[in-house]
Amino acid sequence: MEESNDELRNKIIDASATGFHAQRNWDRSQTVPQKDIDALIQTITTSPTKQAETHYRVYWTKDPQIIYDVYRKTKHFSVTPQSTADYTDADGITLDEYNVTNSQVYSNLLFAFAFDWDQKEARSNIHAIVDLHDVKNNAIIEKDRQRCLSIGIAIGELILSANLLGYKTGLCSAFWEHEIREYFDGEKIEVLVGVGYPT
Repeated sequence: MEESNDELRNKIIDASATGFHAQRNWDRSQTVPQKDIDALIQTITTSPTKQAETHYRVYWTKDPQIIYDVYRKTKHFSVTPQSTADYTDADGITLDEYNVTNSQVYSNLLFAFAFDWDQKEARSNIHAIVDLHDVKNNAIIEKDRQRCLSIGIAIGELILSANLLGYKTGLCSAFWEHEIREYFDGEKIEVLVGVGYPT
């Protein structure tokens, strides 16, 4: 038993180490098998949240055209020679000529995470007060905090699981959410995660 635990422990350590680095170059000639996609979706849908509340929803696609279209909308990743302060406008937005598309999402499989807040799935319904009554600002902050924690945990589980299966991953927040809503049922996407085969 200890030997199998050592083997599993080493696999977890290796997967964590490979998940630490963002993948930017993908072998898009390959296709992720459906059984692996199902396993990754399972890790996301059973990821723990406070009181088993619904704090996020996830979309995914393996359609190469959709993935490419979304990738083309991520031209908000800044590459500047020195300090970005010299290359931004008065609103702090990097000038277009110093932005590139984020290749972390030009992958074989793309996941997109959005906030949700469905109290019907909660065990205790304690946070429904935020939706049902006028509340102080700190209650709203706590609601947002819980949703951010839940998305982070789910993404962590997705990345570790994908790397355990031998895939590589990349995260992207370099997009304007209104530019990619059409690909995800009009949803306001918070984070994109690319999964696939490295080159």
